[in-house]
Parts: sequence; structure tokens; C-alpha cells
Amino acid sequence: MAGLTSYAGNLLRAVSMKGNAVAVSLAAAKRLCFYCPCESLFHSQRYLSIVLDKGAACACVIKTSSSGFKVINRNIFGDTYPQPDELVSFLSLIEEGTPTLKVILNVPKDWCVIKKTEFPAAALDNISAAIAFQIPDLTPFSNADVYYDFEIIKREDDKLHIVLYAVKRQMVQPYLRALAEGGFKVTSMALSPASLVGMLGQVPALSDDIVLINLRGTQADLVRSERGVTTAVHTVKGGTGDIIAAVEGIRGPETSVVVCGPESNTLNELKDALACQDFRGLLPAFYDTAGAEYLTAAAAVLTDCKRTTKGVNLLSMGEVQRKSLPIALTIILSIIIIVLFTLSLYIPVWNDQKAVADIDKQIKALRPDYERLTALQKDTKKIDGDLAVLNSMMSKRVLVLELLRELTVTLPQDTWLARIITTEKDVNLEGYAVNASALIGTLENSKFFKDVGTTSTTFKDARMGKERFQIKAALK
Repeated sequence: MAGLTSYAGNLLRAVSMKGNAVAVSLAAAKRLCFYCPCESLFHSQRYLSIVLDKGAACACVIKTSSSGFKVINRNIFGDTYPQPDELVSFLSLIEEGTPTLKVILNVPKDWCVIKKTEFPAAALDNISAAIAFQIPDLTPFSNADVYYDFEIIKREDDKLHIVLYAVKRQMVQPYLRALAEGGFKVTSMALSPASLVGMLGQVPALSDDIVLINLRGTQADLVRSERGVTTAVHTVKGGTGDIIAAVEGIRGPETSVVVCGPESNTLNELKDALACQDFRGLLPAFYDTAGAEYLTAAAAVLTDCKRTTKGVNLLSMGEVQRKSLPIALTIILSIIIIVLFTLSLYIPVWNDQKAVADIDKQIKALRPDYERLTALQKDTKKIDGDLAVLNSMMSKRVLVLELLRELTVTLPQDTWLARIITTEKDVNLEGYAVNASALIGTLENSKFFKDVGTTSTTFKDARMGKERFQIKAALK
């Protein structure tokens, strides 16, 4: 019953945070009415998991079902971060964007800020709003410049221990936009190291405090987690001795250390020196199916599809949602619907004919007023149209007068205009001047004209003793 109360509270909070409460309520009611406890047994989903990381950029198409997961297609980009257009071209080689494809974008730790903080336990009921208010204080970004999400580690001594993940929009927005235009709309954005830690949370032999050594070429990421929640990521560049020293500096007496990476001397040396366990030995089926290069991509998919509580999605902006409905709530709603339907069979339905007759009389009495109102509306529309035409004519007249005044002020005293032709876009001038070519620069400096040029050859009029010109200029 406590779980049902908690779910109802989360549902009510979600409705209050939405701008359109009616639409959210209808969507929730639809999910309640059509929820099937056996849906997960028959449901399958295709994922596209993209990993952006220096030296480990890759993409993986995975199909999940109740029986497990299958890698449909995969490829490695290279040893650098792909540009947004390069990433879309790379993805088109392994999969075409489809509406049924769920896209997960894994961003590197280098782009993210991980902040461990505390909140009063009283803020639990409105924790999303509390974190949103504290974003400028907890991160170097403003609310408008960041994608973020959070996880609750534990509640202790009337305090909530929380980890905040934030990434600057400027880093990921070009990728999100390019992927959407290419048919790959991102539905979830996760932190790469956190996905691997989420997989280790399924291993009962490990303690609540874990340090994962993720070997990546010439460097290693030390991922710390508490109760399955990633709390920090440290990058170590150097040899085996540097990695060992860094791990010894952060591990506790009951910390489980796990090393992940391809088979190598470094991996074996770390296992011997730290007495740590091999990721492959803990999750052999997952490791062999996904492949060493695609562990992060596959882990993000499995973490998303198997998690029943709030998962990390930086696009959610800290909004609390549940992925599935509890079966108890479905059973209670079904019982209520059955009871109401049974009662409706014994409740007589009476048609109040007198009320219907009164309504008909009121409609007939109001019909003349309605017809007069309709006629007035038609007259009003006609008058509005006439006013629009008059306003347009007046604005054109004012523009011509302003152009004539500008020409009078701008042109030299020895310049004569024989003809002025104006349109909505440009003006044509014909006349005589001592130096016609100088008029082009004069008109260019005016606030009314641009793209000034001659439309015919300028020649000297012997009778007038001046140059005859034809100039055309566009209106600004």
C-alpha cells in the first residue's frame, strides 16, 4: 500500500508540473485502463545506442525482448569525436532512422559535471523543483544552458544524498539537431560510465560501494558508485602503477573493485595487484554478446529497458517519471470499473422532457438575436477589409512623400530630375547632373536606398550642358 501511495503522489506531482494538466490526466488514464501485466513478456524494442567518446566512438543497433538482447548491427567510428554531420553519415551506414527506433546518446564524462550534494528530506515530495532552483549554485551553468538529471543515493539523518549530472547544451545541441534531421531523434541521453555501473548493480556478490576501472587505450576511467549510483569519474593517464595508486587512494575497506577492458597484460597485472574481479567474469553472457568495444552502448540499452525506477536521462531535466505501472493499481482500477458498471445496470435513467422543452423554447427565443449578431459580424468583417485597404493606400502615399523629401535633401542643387518611377521594392530616377557618377555614392549613403546603379549609359547633353543619367536603387 505504501508503494501505491508513493506512485499516486508521483503521478499527482507530474500532473502539477505540466502546463496542460488535462492532457496529462487523459494520458495517465489511458495507460491505467490498457495496462497489461504480461506486456513485457511479448514486447520487443529496437534501440540505437550511440557512444561519443575519444578513442571509443561507436554505434550499436540492439533488439531487446523478454528472452534477452541481440546485436543487429554495429560499427566503430574512429579515434576522435565525430562531427554532427559525420555522425549522421556514419549512422546511415548501419541503420535507417525509423519512428520505432529508440535512440540513446551516451556522452563522455569530459562533457559532464558530476556533483554530489545533500538536500533536506522534507524536499523529497518536490525534489525536482528544488534541484532545478539550485542548478546555478551546483553547476557553472544556468538553467537555460544545461541538460541535467539526478539520482538519489540514500536517505540518512533527515537528509537526501543526491548526485547531479549536468552537461552544457552547447556541447550536445548540434548532435541532437543533426540526429533529428537525419531521422534519429534522441529519446534518452546518458553518461557513458554510468551505464556500465548500472550493469554491475545486477551482480549480488558485489558490495554497495564499487570502483570500476574502465581501461581505454592509454588511459583508464575510475568510476565510483554507491548503491548502484555513479558518484564520480576520475581519469588516470599513465602505467599500471599510476592506476593502482589512484585506486588505493579512493577505495574503502569494503569497496569492490572491478576491472573492465580487453584481455591484456595491464588487465592481468591490475587483477593480481588489487585482487579485483574481472567484468567479463562477473557478466560473461553480456560481455560475449555485446563485445568489448560495444560494452557501453549495450549497457545503456539494457539499463534503459530493464530499469523499473527512475533512470538517468539528461534530457528529462530532472523530471521524475516511472516506466511502468504497478499491477496493484491496475487491479484496483479494474475492480472499481466493474463495480460502477454493475451499479449502472440498476440505476434508472430518466429523460427530463420538460427540461428539454424549456431548452428548445430558449433556443427559439434567442434565434433572432443570433441572426442579428451574425449579420453584424459580416458587416464588421467588410468594414475591417475596407479599413485595411485605406491604411495600405495611406502608407504607400506617405512612403512616396518621404522619398521625395529625401531626394530633395540628398541630391545636389545642380541636379534636375525629369522622371521618378517608384514601386514597392525600388525607385527609378531620370534627370541631369554635372557629375552623374557621384550621385551613386550620395544615394548609397541615404537611409532609404541600397544597391544603387545606373540602368543605361550616361551621356553629356549639349543643350543642357549636363550629364543625362538613369539610376535605379532598391528600397531598404
